[in-house]
Amino acid sequence: MKKIMFKLLLGCSIFGVLSCSIASDSTTKDSIVSNDDGIRVAESEKDFDKRQREKVTLFFIRDKNIQTSQGQVSQAPAVDVFINEDYLGSIWEGSYKSVKVCPQNYSVAVDYSSPNKFANRYNGRMYDIGLGGVAYLQLVDGKGGKPTIKYIDKDVAQKMMANTKNLVKDNHSTISRVDEKIPCVLPPVIKHYELNVKTLFAFNRSDKAGILQEGKDKIQEIASVINTNKANISLVKIAGYTDPSGSDAYNKLLSERRAKTIARLLGNRIQKNVADTGIEFQSLGYGEDGLLDADCSKKYPNNRIRRIACDQINRRVEITLYGIDE
Repeated sequence: MKKIMFKLLLGCSIFGVLSCSIASDSTTKDSIVSNDDGIRVAESEKDFDKRQREKVTLFFIRDKNIQTSQGQVSQAPAVDVFINEDYLGSIWEGSYKSVKVCPQNYSVAVDYSSPNKFANRYNGRMYDIGLGGVAYLQLVDGKGGKPTIKYIDKDVAQKMMANTKNLVKDNHSTISRVDEKIPCVLPPVIKHYELNVKTLFAFNRSDKAGILQEGKDKIQEIASVINTNKANISLVKIAGYTDPSGSDAYNKLLSERRAKTIARLLGNRIQKNVADTGIEFQSLGYGEDGLLDADCSKKYPNNRIRRIACDQINRRVEITLYGIDE
């Protein structure tokens, strides 16, 4: 079958969003999948079922008593959740909702409901979760009065959900616009790297001159993998992240600059001209969105050194190499 490059919806930009539809065929019992190049490909029921099983399940949970960063009880309105800019639902305090999405092909955006303006469904981000995986995402009051997402483990989530309302089973909840039956036709992930900024850049630097030797060595290692597999790679995504200290605007700019610097350096080390390989490079900066540990300030409110050490995991650049779907 002809190799097809599938582009993904990642972060706050749309790069040829995958659009799929299914039509029944009583003679072949196949699904007809239309990709964004207009090529219609027959997919067997077995393959379709396999892709459905590989979907990721996301649980969005709000506790009954949401605590603000100052330790006060929140009086926040419902949090609107959007998947690929489609409305999933409004999650009130003491409720939760789940959804199945295609791995490596979705973005999540959250914003407080308001009678005076539309919630912001854009600027979403992707959460890297393995095939068939489950993620428990708690909706909490974040910096600047904005809702944010916090990873929680299964045991904590299940205890929380035992005392909250399942909106999927609630006939009075708002109707989701997310189509969970869309088939997952995705390029495989060849390799995923998570690089700590401490090994990449000098403090507060984002330019090429600020890259440390250890960082240069790691980038060369990744470039070698791309050179070896360039015929089988369709997309290289570079995503920058920061910790929550500093302003939102500064953190987003810093993460964007770091991602762009890494993207340029990787591109320069590809043996063949990048344009000729057909590989797409995407650099995105998420700032302090997507914290791996969102509780460092609570853990060490009076110990700056330990707080900075705790936040080290959040200061990172993630590089993902996507293959070509055969």
